[in-house]
Amino acid sequence: MDYLPIGIGKASFPNGDTYEGPYEDGKRNGKGKYAYKNGAIYDGQYVQNHKTGYGVMTYPDKGIYEGLVVLLFPLLYLLSISLYLHKHLKTSKSSCLNRSPF
Repeated sequence: MDYLPIGIGKASFPNGDTYEGPYEDGKRNGKGKYAYKNGAIYDGQYVQNHKTGYGVMTYPDKGIYEGLVVLLFPLLYLLSISLYLHKHLKTSKSSCLNRSPF
């Protein structure tokens, strides 16, 4: 019998990424924090393992995307609608706006 995580938990993945937050039926659901091995961090809402809802993505170069992420079923396509803020002085405004948040 396979056991699925439920409730608040922490996970470490073989690639070095980590997740801390709620699980429901073995999937990330609710507000959680996912830290990528490269230093990027997503802190926001999940629905069935997908980033969906309000979230903040901080990149290793200190760039920040903050806003709403909508998951369109069944295409599993992320549509980002938000204000993108970039606090890294060496990056121009135009390159910030063209960057994909995820």
